[in-house]
Amino acid sequence: DQGFAVLGVSMDEEGWNVHRLTNIYPPRKSAGDIHDSGSVQLATSEGTKVAHDLLSLGINTNFAPDVDVSKVENYIGYDWRAFGDTPDDVIKYAGPYLRAMQAGGAIGNLQHFPRLGDVPRTTDPHGTLATVSHTRAQIDSIDLAPFAHFIQSQDPLEQPGMIMSTDVLVPSLDPRLVAEISPTIMTDVLRKQLGYDGVAVTDALIMLGLQIDGRHLDLPEAGVRALNAGNDLLLGPSNPESMRSLVDAIKAALKDGTIAKSRLDEAATRVLTLKMQRHLMPAVPPQA
Repeated sequence: DQGFAVLGVSMDEEGWNVHRLTNIYPPRKSAGDIHDSGSVQLATSEGTKVAHDLLSLGINTNFAPDVDVSKVENYIGYDWRAFGDTPDDVIKYAGPYLRAMQAGGAIGNLQHFPRLGDVPRTTDPHGTLATVSHTRAQIDSIDLAPFAHFIQSQDPLEQPGMIMSTDVLVPSLDPRLVAEISPTIMTDVLRKQLGYDGVAVTDALIMLGLQIDGRHLDLPEAGVRALNAGNDLLLGPSNPESMRSLVDAIKAALKDGTIAKSRLDEAATRVLTLKMQRHLMPAVPPQA
């Protein structure tokens, strides 16, 4: 019905071990499986399948594909998440997966900006601060290359509906602030350098890698900082109390000037624009 807006309902459904629907659908191939097969046709069929499965359950957004460039043996213990260890391989297989998934009606999301590949198992950001040692030249030529390709693609089905930031410290980009809360990374690099003007969504703001100077940020502070950095959607609240604490922190930041109203308006506009583009809400007001 063109008179109603539909909620954005999301899930991280990458395949294999990140598969939340095993009680309903059998596991799908992982990114690593697709790469190892050498088949772009398999990438396409897996993208088509995941769109079908999600949409059949009313889920319209998938936090996939993962476009980290990774040597899988070092990738925080998840050897199946990467489409390859070169930018060309990631683009080769993630591209048809993303196109097929979005052609099937699901909104695609690229993760983990600016990189998570090769973060050692011992420094998984779910549990501790993770640091990426790549130089700025390596970040530009390796890690950002898949993001740049899809952001700047002329094919609408390759353009991501969302990009997910993550909480890793990348000293060559910002020596103090992890990516999710870094204006340098989220605004200067993602928005200005790469030209992305779509929705940016955080990783879970309760992860223990979200630190400043050795201090773990609580959800309210992390949310305010993430919004100011350039994120538009915040992941993290898991119950009414945590949601209330985050909303209250944003209201207080707006009142005291920590967050500008224009920043919230910008975030809301990006989300509404995405919903209109993907037919989750009418692009024009319904006629009386």
